[in-house]
Amino acid sequence: MSRTGLDSVLDIDLDAFVWPQVFYREEQADRPSGSQHRAWPPPAVERLLGRLGVTGAVAGRCVEHHVEVFDIWYEALESGRLRHPFHVVHVDAHEDLGYGDPCWKSIQEEILTQPLTCRTPNAVRPLLHSGNYLLGAAALGWLASITFIPCRALQRGGAARLELASVLDIHWQAGSPRAGALQLRSRSGYSAEDQANRASEAVWDIVDPPIPVHVLTPREFSPRTWTAVTVARSPAFSPSEADPLLELLRQRISPARAES
Repeated sequence: MSRTGLDSVLDIDLDAFVWPQVFYREEQADRPSGSQHRAWPPPAVERLLGRLGVTGAVAGRCVEHHVEVFDIWYEALESGRLRHPFHVVHVDAHEDLGYGDPCWKSIQEEILTQPLTCRTPNAVRPLLHSGNYLLGAAALGWLASITFIPCRALQRGGAARLELASVLDIHWQAGSPRAGALQLRSRSGYSAEDQANRASEAVWDIVDPPIPVHVLTPREFSPRTWTAVTVARSPAFSPSEADPLLELLRQRISPARAES
């Protein structure tokens, strides 16, 4: 069956349904305490899925760690089940666009210094973890747009709605989140730190196309038809008490459709 328009992928992390949010943990850490971090009740997750348009079985996969989603997307792109650039709707407690950890330096200096057409998933994948895999997908030109649905209260007003504090200024168009779009770029001969310090300057050798970024509450989102759904347990960021929600999400996913 032929498809028109861009594909849309719904990407859900179980920690989106955990309050208070869990931050700054190693991926292999023990699960957080259920007495300190509470999971949403199942009916609330059911209502969210309805708002997102997930009303029946959708092609998709569940993974343990969120970085594995990158591999699923790569496999789907290689097989033709997914086409890039595609829209990503990211339901998560975290942005997953990098925390400024050492990996961003390698991405900036080793990947973004190459023309977009010369970057390969095999070169990007060793630099990725569950906190930056979206940055890796962006660096490969896979993403048409990113919509964040953080499932928490957002401030009213334009600039205040972009609360993506972990995204480095260098990765924003014009070096500012107020632009409302990512735009990866690099300058040869400069360290990643020097480039970051000059994020607002228009002196770049390679500039990628902008990727619009939106931050919405669930009520503001208009349901759509999904090409695929991915769900991550993220055990270091979700207590075991949240696992029944994972089973609820599994019921909405059809791996067979994802592989057809």
